[in-house]
Amino acid sequence: MEKRFSVMILLVIAAFMLSACAGVAKYNDVFQSSGQNAPNIRTFSATPDNLYSASCRALLADNFRIEKQDTGKSVIAAKYWTEGKKMIQLAIAVNVLPEGTEKATAYASAIQSVNESDVNSNYFHIPIFIGLSVPTPIKTGSTITSAQEEEKTVKNAAFYNRFFKAVERELLKTSDTMSSEDKPSEQTAVETDKKKEETITGTVPRN
Repeated sequence: MEKRFSVMILLVIAAFMLSACAGVAKYNDVFQSSGQNAPNIRTFSATPDNLYSASCRALLADNFRIEKQDTGKSVIAAKYWTEGKKMIQLAIAVNVLPEGTEKATAYASAIQSVNESDVNSNYFHIPIFIGLSVPTPIKTGSTITSAQEEEKTVKNAAFYNRFFKAVERELLKTSDTMSSEDKPSEQTAVETDKKKEETITGTVPRN
């Protein structure tokens, strides 16, 4: 009897150790793939403010809704859509850190969660006995129940690549706008050339 009891104790200890090892494995891989080669990190030749603004515009252009922001540093945005009874939410957080004077790095992290909802109709009941009632066709309302089906971190490299491409396009738009503002307009250039010509030839400008 004592031997059988000892065997059972050993089996319980072994099961506990195995479950503990399985639990450790859940976080054992953290920080293993971090670094500049990670798909959710990208360095741009832009100031932190410009990179932050471009990230916000890229998210808004794709119908994300900004949920929270720390201007110039971080932004959290989310996008929602339904598929049948499922409500899908895609949330993305972007943190911008400076890398010198004219460079900044964007760190993006996305989470997708799926919630399934079900609508149950409530009907008026007629009591016929203590603790017993009969339902009628009269509808009194509805009850919506929602349960989270899954939630996972997005690790897809193509997803982050598309996001950073969108950010890059927004940065290029800013760069083009700044370049056009720095250039003199065609009319201003013509007037400047005319004044130079009049100065060289000694003519008096006419009003």
